[in-house]
Amino acid sequence: MWQLIPYYYSENYAVYWLAKWFHSWPHITYDGFKVYDSTFDPEDKTYIETLIFWAGLPVVCLILALGVLFIYCCCQCCNRRRNNFRTGIHAQIKKTKIFQWLLIIFALLCTGVIGVGFYGNEGMASGLQHFVNSADQANNTIDTTEKEVSTLNRDLSSNLTKEITDLRVVFNENIDNRTVKQDLDQLTKRMSSFIETAVLNVSSINNIVEDNSLDVGYFAGEVEKYEYFRWVGVIVVLCLQLIICLLALCGAGRTSKPILAGVSVLSTFIIIVVWMMVGGEIFVIMGASDFCVDPNQFLIKEAQRNSRLSEDVLRYYINCNATSMSPFKKSLQLASKDLSLADSVLDDIVRKAKPYYLEEPTVKSQVELVSSTLQVCQSDLQEVTASLDCTTIHQDYTTALYSVCYDALTGTSLLLAASVAAGFLLFISIFFAANLVKNIVKRKIDYEVDQEDPFLPPNNPTLERFRRNEDINRPYRRPDTSPGPRLSYQGSVQGYGSDNDARPQGPLGTPAGYTAGARSSFVDDSPLMTSGGFESPPPSYTLAMSRDNQNNSRHQNSRNSRNSGASLV
Repeated sequence: MWQLIPYYYSENYAVYWLAKWFHSWPHITYDGFKVYDSTFDPEDKTYIETLIFWAGLPVVCLILALGVLFIYCCCQCCNRRRNNFRTGIHAQIKKTKIFQWLLIIFALLCTGVIGVGFYGNEGMASGLQHFVNSADQANNTIDTTEKEVSTLNRDLSSNLTKEITDLRVVFNENIDNRTVKQDLDQLTKRMSSFIETAVLNVSSINNIVEDNSLDVGYFAGEVEKYEYFRWVGVIVVLCLQLIICLLALCGAGRTSKPILAGVSVLSTFIIIVVWMMVGGEIFVIMGASDFCVDPNQFLIKEAQRNSRLSEDVLRYYINCNATSMSPFKKSLQLASKDLSLADSVLDDIVRKAKPYYLEEPTVKSQVELVSSTLQVCQSDLQEVTASLDCTTIHQDYTTALYSVCYDALTGTSLLLAASVAAGFLLFISIFFAANLVKNIVKRKIDYEVDQEDPFLPPNNPTLERFRRNEDINRPYRRPDTSPGPRLSYQGSVQGYGSDNDARPQGPLGTPAGYTAGARSSFVDDSPLMTSGGFESPPPSYTLAMSRDNQNNSRHQNSRNSRNSGASLV
């Protein structure tokens, strides 16, 4: 998303205008359709009902759309036979072109909308991924702080206290001067008292940290796991929509009935999935917007419900401003002061015990051990102070809010808009595809036809047997079953005279010496005759038979000419 390009956010969280807009939608309950409080509270059943109310509206739209589609299909089935012969071929071709271009336009628009859906899905995934990263960083900070406080408490209460006790024993065993021994014993007691006070302050800090421990990493892991399945599911749905749009373009371009019928069926299935997905997206957007308007209030309310989480600690980290008072500040200051006093006492011990370093190496080694442990404790206390500061965790908290309430919310809104638009476009495309299938004109045959075939209708280059515009009012004529050659031409359909009358010689004319053997070369089923010429040939007639008839007619004509020449001679 564009908000994620610099990867930097403001130090203080500001409510996004899109969250305010969705939050302003009325939250309506089922009981009397009353307006309810829009404060985010997932444990309130009535509040959840208000979200389900908005999520159920797309389901209602889906039911209405399926009802309209069912009624349309019933009407088309009832009017199919009635409209078969009412529309001319030219008008049918014109309608085909109109629905063809409309389907292409809507398919292209749907493809663009699907692209917006891909972008919104990636924006939502990016925002949630940044939220998971921020939650992991905050969880690492909390874990590190707990370990540092626990280590400091252990070093002070166990290691340093034991080493100071051992130092007193070394002084009593290795120093003979009673005055020096008494002074060193008083100094070690004083130092031990400072360490004990520091241990109490650090222990109080440790108790607060342990009592307010949060496992943010588990929540982040669950979000990441379910987000992966959500992302994959949305990608699959968008890819199916894209495939349907491509099939619609292909079917409209080629005017293929099977492809367009498949597009209608797949579109009906996918709009069910799309509108169900729209309901889920509305549910998520409404809930996220209510949370993003005032996230601090929800977290403080959760702190009040959870007895382990201190409200003061939570306010300190989520506000983190100049007026925020750290609950660890007093204990940290006292512990730091005690360790500084213990260090100054250790300097006095070193000054008094240094003359005995050469005589008693054990004294020197034990003093140096206590000094090194005290320095480590002071360093650990500084690290704990830095870790307990609200700046790091508050920055992670602010980043997580921006990731969810800006990036993820924007991506989900784009995905919602794309899903709604795609649902409407696919729904309308079903009607265009159905009408295009209904108005597609039957294609002509893709093989060559002998144009000199006498059994073909005049000026018709194909063997189209049923012509809707011409067959409605044509009279039916029973075929001539009288013996002799079956010959007819335009203007002479009245029949012939007696057997001695002259008969016209057409392409299949026969001489007077026509025999039964010659008749076998003709077709048994005579063609239908009308005032306009020949109809299409009977079902038993084929192109091969037409060629055989022409060859036989040529052979008969040549034989007749030879016979007539011989008779003249």
